[in-house]
Amino acid sequence: MARAAADVPHLFVDLLDAHLDAAALMRVLTVLSDAMTARLLELAIARYGRPPVPFAWLAFGSGARSELTMASDQDNGLAYADTDDPAVDEFFRLVAEDRQRGACGAAALRSTPTACWRAYREWRMSLSAWKGGVRRLLEGRDLERLRPAKRRLRLSPRWPASCTSTWP
Repeated sequence: MARAAADVPHLFVDLLDAHLDAAALMRVLTVLSDAMTARLLELAIARYGRPPVPFAWLAFGSGARSELTMASDQDNGLAYADTDDPAVDEFFRLVAEDRQRGACGAAALRSTPTACWRAYREWRMSLSAWKGGVRRLLEGRDLERLRPAKRRLRLSPRWPASCTSTWP
């Protein structure tokens, strides 16, 4: 994975030399990022076992808009089906941490130091918690988080593929 990620900057230059337009170039980088993320998640699930409940890996901001650049950070989250079992959140914490470690080791997925929050509880929660958080933002009850959380309002479920057809 690291070797493939190391080739992305060279691919970027080659595509620029081929006069690929900016919108197409950003889509290519987004597809590459999504593919690398999917593989990192597959490896994490192979390590920890079958997910205990359905889930979706979420892309926010430029990733959700398919506008990644070589300077983009990675803004992601994880939503999982509602459950009272605390072991579910622990499972997804481990999966998110594995993805994060892999992403930080892959130049094409590298995050800014302040964006290494994927495993943090605020960006990994149940679907009803996500809905509640967005509702509070829209109702103006959580204004101190509005600026960083505006990324939540531009999201796209990315993985697994089954979540994209069933996402509410």
